Amino acid sequence: MQHLTWEELTDYSDSRLPAERVAALEMHLALCSSCAGQVAWLQRATDLLRDDAFPAPTPAARRSADALFDSRMASAPVANPARPTPAPSVPRPVLTAERNAKRPPIAWWQRVAWVGAALAALLIVVYLTGLPAQGPLVAAVQDLHGQVEIIAPDGNSSLPSTGGTLREGSTIITGADGSAQLLFGDGAVRIVVGRESHIDYVGGTETEGALSALNLVTDTSGDLSIDAQPGVTVQLQTGVGQFSTTGGHFLFHYLEPRIVAVQVIRGTVTASTSRGVYDLTEGENRVLDYSQESGIAPADASRNAPPPDDPYSGAAQE
Repeated sequence: MQHLTWEELTDYSDSRLPAERVAALEMHLALCSSCAGQVAWLQRATDLLRDDAFPAPTPAARRSADALFDSRMASAPVANPARPTPAPSVPRPVLTAERNAKRPPIAWWQRVAWVGAALAALLIVVYLTGLPAQGPLVAAVQDLHGQVEIIAPDGNSSLPSTGGTLREGSTIITGADGSAQLLFGDGAVRIVVGRESHIDYVGGTETEGALSALNLVTDTSGDLSIDAQPGVTVQLQTGVGQFSTTGGHFLFHYLEPRIVAVQVIRGTVTASTSRGVYDLTEGENRVLDYSQESGIAPADASRNAPPPDDPYSGAAQE
């Protein structure tokens, strides 16, 4: 994924971009959690600097600022001290402040340097404490039809709109006439959620700024088309086991709670079920019956185990 430049991020944060450029950037920000996090930090830092009630710096921030001031003062030339005035002839008490060593007057440029150093130290502290780590991956929601509902991680339900997002830990549910398309990582994974589906988006992983893995769960209802680009792995946990592909494209559909249909359009799909681990290859279109079995493959499950017979074909009728 090509990230936005620093100039684009700052111009967007300061509302200095034309409307057509803003629309393009906002589409990227909806798909790229890294750039969205940078924009959120820039806006937060700007708000803090404009806020009169800025919080007091932490002890660590004070130490960093003091060290920066000391280094600036050590390299700055000292202004010539003014000639001391003669002591008055009338005796008077010696004040405590006068016992201290005479200090030279502070030149205007020194004040400017101090203010600049303070601002630099403040920005460093804000950057170190406020810059977000890699944010969660979000999916762009597109091509909505019929009844579609999204349940957020906090349990709140909403009706999405085209251009909205699906965040990690959320669930998307479609009705009898509902469908939606989810785009992850600028199209690295494209998922079409068909009617009467209940899909949990568990989370995703990025490697060097690009989507590398995606995890989904569907228990007993789901009608999905999963299309992953090369190098991206998608794992789908179902009621009959786990189906995964790297760079493949397959269709998954529940016929009954424990009978599913899988069609491999491109690549290979690996199934890990109670019968073991086996591969479905490009062009295969299978109905898998697990109605008499439960659980997924144990850790020592045999590789390339035969899939179950198709209950709707003559091979299953004896």
